[in-house]
Amino acid sequence: MSPINRADIDKQYTALLQHGVVADLSSRTRIRVTGSDRVGFLHGFCTADIKKLSPLAGCEAFFTNHQGKAVGHGYLYSREQSLIIDTTAGQFEKLSEHLRRFAITEDVEFADETQSTCELLLAGPTAPATIEQLFKVVAPTERLESVRASSSEMSLEIVKTDLIPETAYLLLAPTASKQILLDLLTTAGVTLASGELIEALRIEGKTPAYGLEIDESTLPQEMNRDTLAISFKKGCYLGQETVARIDALGHVNRVLTKLSLPGEIAPPTGTPLVMRDETGTEKQVGSIASIAYSPATKQLTALAVLRRSGAKTGTQLTASNAAAVVS
Repeated sequence: MSPINRADIDKQYTALLQHGVVADLSSRTRIRVTGSDRVGFLHGFCTADIKKLSPLAGCEAFFTNHQGKAVGHGYLYSREQSLIIDTTAGQFEKLSEHLRRFAITEDVEFADETQSTCELLLAGPTAPATIEQLFKVVAPTERLESVRASSSEMSLEIVKTDLIPETAYLLLAPTASKQILLDLLTTAGVTLASGELIEALRIEGKTPAYGLEIDESTLPQEMNRDTLAISFKKGCYLGQETVARIDALGHVNRVLTKLSLPGEIAPPTGTPLVMRDETGTEKQVGSIASIAYSPATKQLTALAVLRRSGAKTGTQLTASNAAAVVS
């Protein structure tokens, strides 16, 4: 990353801390699930207790296979006649095909709304006041809770999110309303932020993303999201036996870990992370899953899924020729 880009991200981060920023996350996948059996069906294929969701409430979940490994991860938003699955970009085919395999007689349908809708992230200390000023509603206060707003120009849904550590909301609306929303927000003094800033904040908050930190080799408990995304009381679902067994054993052998890299050049994702033990023997304990310049620490920060032996705070690792420290 060039010094110019770092300077731009520093300015955006200052704007975030002082008032607020908006970023376009419309490339994320949004799946609309409909049908009278939608709740019971999805309940049987994910780690969250979605039967408890009331309309406009939400939850985080892993979608697991018969081995208890993750074939998907995201956020579910309950609506009166549907559920929305919000996940990382490019996941519609993979996740919907996995779920459709099990829909034999159930009344359930999956629609890709990624192109027909937009998703903006509004974040910063002034975000709640901006929502009230522009949309005449009180910003949601509970995690993944939604409120609806409308005007003569548009209708939208506002979701309280923790994709990043800072106070943040997702604005979900038809794609045709995206530029109207961006113009409204920037006119109100909200700074337009880049995807690079949001990615850095995601990494700082240790929020995993499917396709980066999470893939089909991932056991849900490796992501440290037990209290946020896993119900151990909901009963049977595909992969539940493995998840329950790990809970009974008390630990997994790998864990999501944040790293600090003091160097200037970012090693590419996939770079092996190597630890040297007390005998001088080197062994790989994981690899870089995502990396970005952090304006909070003024250095590179990364996420990796590491063997527990290399995941203790302060552990010194190397990534190619770069130093990395578990933070």
